[in-house]
Amino acid sequence: MSKKKTSFLGVRWITIAVVIVAIAAIYAGVAWRQSVSETALLREAGQLYAAGELSKAADFYKAKLDGPLAGSAAAWNNYGNVLRDTEQYNEAETAYLKSIELDPTYEPVYRNLLFFYIDRPDVPADIRESELTGLRDQLLRAHQLAPKSISIVEDLMSTYRELGDNENARTYQDIRDKLLQSE
Repeated sequence: MSKKKTSFLGVRWITIAVVIVAIAAIYAGVAWRQSVSETALLREAGQLYAAGELSKAADFYKAKLDGPLAGSAAAWNNYGNVLRDTEQYNEAETAYLKSIELDPTYEPVYRNLLFFYIDRPDVPADIRESELTGLRDQLLRAHQLAPKSISIVEDLMSTYRELGDNENARTYQDIRDKLLQSE
């Protein structure tokens, strides 16, 4: 009788293991389809942007960011670029910041936000400095999360230069040089 009970328990554990593996495979398949879908949507929006159809690109992003691209840092960053290029500056800044909120290690958004703050024509110098200071703080957090990111280190270096802090700019230039040597 003990032998039958043991084999029943063995079958039960095998069944549980198979169910767990099946559930994991389903979730992996969903994640894979989502990434393929996200890539296709980003490509479609990118084609509109590259063709200079900024209004259509903005409409496309607006529709998709309420749905399948809502959690995509890349999509929010790209939407920020479209808004910037259509001179919707406040909305562009909001989109860039949403991208950082979704993924603080998403490197391209920092460079876009840095140049956005530097080149933004509708902001006085004192506000620009405040924006750059806020960006510096976000970059420092990103650097803590991704200390080997050359792009983030370069953006920190540039931000410090824009703020006139050459000592810290040099510090991050040294960090960048060490990262480049270790590659």
